[in-house]
Amino acid sequence: MIKKIKNSISTEKLIFISIMAILIGIPVICIFIYTCNKLQIRNVISINHAHILWWTLPVLAILYVVDMILHERKVTIIDILMYLLIILGVVSTIFAVDMKTSIYGEHARDEGLLSLLSYYLIFLNVKNISNKKYKDIIIKTIMILGLVNLTYAILQVYTKASFIIRFNAPYQALGLCGHPNFFGSYMVTLAAFAFSMYLLDRKKRYLILSMLFFMGICLCASTGPLLSFILMAIFFVIYYRKQIKWKNLLKIASLLVIIYFFVAYSVTFVQNKILNNNKVKSDYYASSMVKDFKSDNLGNGRVKIWEGSLPLLKKYWPIGAGIDNFGKVYGVRDGVYYDKAHNIYLQIAITNGIFALIIYLTVIGYIFFKGLKIKDAKYISLLMAFVAYCIQAFANINVVEVAPTFFAISGLVLGKIQNDQKRIKKVKES
Repeated sequence: MIKKIKNSISTEKLIFISIMAILIGIPVICIFIYTCNKLQIRNVISINHAHILWWTLPVLAILYVVDMILHERKVTIIDILMYLLIILGVVSTIFAVDMKTSIYGEHARDEGLLSLLSYYLIFLNVKNISNKKYKDIIIKTIMILGLVNLTYAILQVYTKASFIIRFNAPYQALGLCGHPNFFGSYMVTLAAFAFSMYLLDRKKRYLILSMLFFMGICLCASTGPLLSFILMAIFFVIYYRKQIKWKNLLKIASLLVIIYFFVAYSVTFVQNKILNNNKVKSDYYASSMVKDFKSDNLGNGRVKIWEGSLPLLKKYWPIGAGIDNFGKVYGVRDGVYYDKAHNIYLQIAITNGIFALIIYLTVIGYIFFKGLKIKDAKYISLLMAFVAYCIQAFANINVVEVAPTFFAISGLVLGKIQNDQKRIKKVKES
């Protein structure tokens, strides 16, 4: 009976469709909302991009359970750790300072329990996809959507198109991610993949993608993503030095440096001379990148936030103040309402508790260290995308526009790790 059901239901196909709906749906809804806002057209449907996560949440949960049963998948240590994260998230929400915020998230952030559970289920479902075609399509879709995001970002900075929404500092691109920092975290993830793929696979298309996504990092004019890319690249070159050609490394490094200065000067020229934006100084790009390191503004104010968060960590360490409740307990400082810790790991500790942070770090550590054994160029590159995102997470936050992509990539890497482990086990048994 179970075999008949298994043959009639393709859970992997349904999982694949659900993941694709989320990855594509979020930027599509963002474009719709941005265009309505810019053209002052009322959003009659009254939706936002987080809704697609909430709508697909029960579907992802059911698919995960059914897929585990039908395919008789073993519950791994990672599955158990994710179950614990879900339980801790629910407990934190029940005892939250503000339960409604914990469920739905801060206004305009929408990063409450519902979104968090969606992230976790994206991860759990993607890791169980074994169909190579589906996995390749997910990767290609992520790259294509990255190019769509980059195109929108270029229009934001280099044009005055009336239907394009812009950041309050028009020389900084925010793409479809709501803020330059978030756009930077998205671009550094994709740039890390393309950079690694070019050096391992040596195909020109990955060189071009590297240049384009690195341009996106530069257009956001944010220090964190750029520094994360550099640290990822250094690690990659050192660890995989035997698998890369130094000629190719010199080529891509030279091109990326050229792109950095091209963006710096072209944005300044276009903003000043063509778009007549006199507020943009000639040295805007360098100053925007360097200011974060000034002693009185270290980390663009992040260090002050972290220091102010330490008392909260002592108070809420067991189960947290409630998912996305950081603003409720940190409040207004110097006339500014801070709703995020600007550090994903600190955010988890304060809002979900120290045990949730330990489990989260354990999952990340497992993927990283086990991932270093991967031999396939595509998945090594996905691992580097994973690494780049985890590095930038020290000075950034998860957002609905970017996090699903990260958790999908994490699931792909973990799936590869588990498949390699099964193959090795079979070889040893035979």
